[in-house]
Amino acid sequence: MGKTFSVREQVKLQFRVDATNAFNHPSFYTPNQNLSVGSDQKVGEPFDANAAGSQQITRITQGGRTVQLGARLSF
Repeated sequence: MGKTFSVREQVKLQFRVDATNAFNHPSFYTPNQNLSVGSDQKVGEPFDANAAGSQQITRITQGGRTVQLGARLSF
C-alpha cells in the first residue's frame, strides 16, 4: 500500500507499506504421517489417542507477520 503527496511543483513524497501475513493467521503444515503404536499396546484394545507417534502438527508453512515501511522523496 502506498500514497504519494505533492510537496511542491517538482517535489513529491511517497510513503509505502509492504506486509506479509498482515493478519497473522497461522498456516499449518501437514501433520506427521508416521503412526506407530507403543510396545505396551495390545491387539484388540482400543487405540490410545496419546500413543507415541500420534499425528502432530509440528511446523507452520509461513512465518509470522512481517511489515516494511518506507519513504521516498523525489525532486
